[in-house]
Amino acid sequence: MGWLKLNFDGSVYHNGSGRASIGGVIRDCNGHVLVAFAEPTEHSTVGIVEARALIRGLRLAMSFFRGGLVVEGDDQVLVELLTGKETQTRIPLSMQQEIRALLKHFSTYQRQHIYREGNQVAHVLCKEAYQRPGVWRSGIVPHAVWEKALEDMHGVAHERICKKKQLW
Repeated sequence: MGWLKLNFDGSVYHNGSGRASIGGVIRDCNGHVLVAFAEPTEHSTVGIVEARALIRGLRLAMSFFRGGLVVEGDDQVLVELLTGKETQTRIPLSMQQEIRALLKHFSTYQRQHIYREGNQVAHVLCKEAYQRPGVWRSGIVPHAVWEKALEDMHGVAHERICKKKQLW
């Protein structure tokens, strides 16, 4: 009780299209969607696009909430940078400083890495950015996002598939 969770994700196409997008969702302690966003963004490196998604999500969360916040993303390097476990970074110092400053607006916060399979709502929002960009409040979100949010609320597990190395 008293905590919200922000899942964020960034997507970069490396097919010459110049496409990149950010997405994220803020949920209450019961998993209900409070705010979701899906937006195209300027093409850049994955690290920078992921950081943009985090910054956008933190700004949205800050606009209506200052309590405890769990920040969860699938960019392990970015999360480890924010927890102090990583010193090398793919994002500019100014973005790091902005993220840290935004986090200080919450009474308390936790940063944690989650594998892509567990970050499906934010991942689907990145895809939505190309068809229906926007910000949705009060749980009204695109159908594909709603389905993934319901799966999370019901505890559906997403198996992590690892590629096996060939030994020959």
